[in-house]
Amino acid sequence: MLCPNDPPNEPLLPTAEPDKFAHRICAEYVPETWIYQSEEDNTTSLVAGTALIAAARWTLKCLYCSSTRGVKFQCSMTTCCRAYHATCAAAAGVLVETVEDAQGVVSSYQCRYHRPRRPKVTELEDDVATMEFARGVKAGDTVQARFGATNENDTPFVGTVVENCESEEILVIELATGYVFDLVAMD
Repeated sequence: MLCPNDPPNEPLLPTAEPDKFAHRICAEYVPETWIYQSEEDNTTSLVAGTALIAAARWTLKCLYCSSTRGVKFQCSMTTCCRAYHATCAAAAGVLVETVEDAQGVVSSYQCRYHRPRRPKVTELEDDVATMEFARGVKAGDTVQARFGATNENDTPFVGTVVENCESEEILVIELATGYVFDLVAMD
């Protein structure tokens, strides 16, 4: 309902509208929507807020897939008009940060042109935030990464974590193409 894509590892959740479904990631990233537990069985997740989605979100064009179908969100930089489907965002290099404050959940979307600069590959092991994040990654999580290229503008790739070998500082990642490789912290 919220996007035209069908990623293989992204679960569909029922919405408040009968016979309509939305990807979990779409419900999490679209500002007007949220996920709640069904009162009937308390184990079923449902998507709410689809009727609250701003009309303009339906007409934007996704920079990654070029489709105008579905709901998109824009980069949080006020001068940037790049828009993405939630399912396209990770592959397009969009950094999504979500913070819960006193007024609720607030998200920031930073396209690959406006996201913070990453540490140099040689400094990653010394970056506390990166190492803490890597230790918390679980099998099934979707992650963005980059190869250790010298080109700072290289496009990130996205994949699903197969295994986190924390003691060896290795993530085994499966790309959407089915290719599996080990992502190793560099010395």
